[in-house]
Amino acid sequence: MKSFRFLFLLCLGVSANAQNVEFNTYVENDSIELGEVFKIEFELKNAQGSFDGPDLSDFYIVGGPNYASSYSIINGKTDYQMTYSYILEPKSVGKFIIGKARVEADGRTLESDPVEIVVISGSGDQDKKEKVKQKVRSKRKPPIKI
Repeated sequence: MKSFRFLFLLCLGVSANAQNVEFNTYVENDSIELGEVFKIEFELKNAQGSFDGPDLSDFYIVGGPNYASSYSIINGKTDYQMTYSYILEPKSVGKFIIGKARVEADGRTLESDPVEIVVISGSGDQDKKEKVKQKVRSKRKPPIKI
């Protein structure tokens, strides 16, 4: 009976540590207008590792790389997540491939899937967008001096 308990506890410990490691890419929008920005995230789940970002030479990096991590234990289940993100703006119109990002985790190299981004020319509403921005700025109340 004691050996059964030991075997049960051993299996329980192994199953708690054997979690699915995932490395995924998320994009807010895969079709945008020239001049717009978008966010791309690379998410590593249930492992820690060193991140090697993709080639982003077709885009201006407006923000990033940004890093966030979370760690939780709920009812004995442990989850760990690392997220690297960029805010990008395309340099020109066309179809672009954001290549694979890589991460070294637990002695393995994981690669994300490449992402295709389609950039179309603006609809000519750039002047409208600027006028709206100016209206919003003009409607702001000045700070109160005390």
